[in-house]
Amino acid sequence: MLLNRRCRQYLFYTIFIILCWYWFLNIQITSINLSFKITNKTILQNKSLLLFNEPILNCSGDPLEQWCQNQIKLCNSSLIVYNKLFIITHSIILQPEFAQGKRLGGENIQDVLNQPEEDEYFHFQKEFVKLPCDIQEFHDRIPDGHLSNIFSAISSYRLPQKTHTIYETTIAVNRQDYVNVYHTITDVYTVYLLCCFFQRNPKSVRILFLDAHPKGNLDILWSQMFHSYTRLGHLKNLSSIFYHELIWSQPQSKSEIDITKYRRIAPSFFFEFRQHILKQFNINYKINEKLNCQSLNLFFLINHFEGLAIKEQLNTIIQTDIFIGMHGAGLTHVLFMKANRTLIELIPPPGNAGMHYDLMASINNINYYRCLITTESTMTTQRIFDCINRKISQMCP
Repeated sequence: MLLNRRCRQYLFYTIFIILCWYWFLNIQITSINLSFKITNKTILQNKSLLLFNEPILNCSGDPLEQWCQNQIKLCNSSLIVYNKLFIITHSIILQPEFAQGKRLGGENIQDVLNQPEEDEYFHFQKEFVKLPCDIQEFHDRIPDGHLSNIFSAISSYRLPQKTHTIYETTIAVNRQDYVNVYHTITDVYTVYLLCCFFQRNPKSVRILFLDAHPKGNLDILWSQMFHSYTRLGHLKNLSSIFYHELIWSQPQSKSEIDITKYRRIAPSFFFEFRQHILKQFNINYKINEKLNCQSLNLFFLINHFEGLAIKEQLNTIIQTDIFIGMHGAGLTHVLFMKANRTLIELIPPPGNAGMHYDLMASINNINYYRCLITTESTMTTQRIFDCINRKISQMCP
């Protein structure tokens, strides 16, 4: 009797131990399967980040047609160089810590007054840029200037690790100047033209400033024209950033409306660009399009004008029939005058100022007159008066 009881106890313990082992092994197998599924899902998600479609381009007009004809595809088309001017990249990782500089950018101008110009730019170290391919020697195919410096700091990766992800199209800009309206407008037009070329809505495109310039009153042009802007220096808290599509703009000196292009006919999408700016500041550019010779509006550019709000500047220019001013960046506003108006550029001795504003006036269908003045105040006044009268007689015979 006692033996039978012990046998039953042993049998019970054996069954209990077997059940415990079965339960334990089942948990381990489930955990392994779950871990495998999670790992596999993560790998699939990471791989999906690398998938992209090559852009559908707008090749209409000059210079877009030429851009379309000159493409160099590298790194399995995740990097494409156009006309050796600018670059589009897909599935690219930036590591901001490898952009070294003394400033972050966006400081109040009073806090950095008289700082060396070199302090407003970054030096890019290896690992700043990472692409999903084996890096080959293709630096001779990268555009000269700041892009050559940036892409000399390139390395490769296989699958994106844990990163901050930007899904929206972003355009990286390295500004030459941030307070000069000539340089700013030529830069803004370049980025707008890139939006047209890649068929992206400017208001959905984000801007990444690669420079470390302080705040400026022209910064609002970037936030109004495009979705928003971010400074590279303000991303230092992020170890790495994954961009689905990052376009690298050409430098300001390569702008299609810069003097170096010597254009007298408007390049692609110039008039759409002009209208876009005016619309973003709620400027009615269609009112009084026809010149009224009974009531001509003359505007003489003076120093404090560029200190006004951008909207106030544009409102003044759009109503101006005769725009008068000394040679200088402020005359860039000729791009926003209505057609068939007049720009009178005052040129002091020795009279060898560049043709910047003559060309810009021509692009916007504005009559241009170069008025040579002297250093003597009484003669200068009479000379300006004579130049104005001559143009009025031509505009309203």
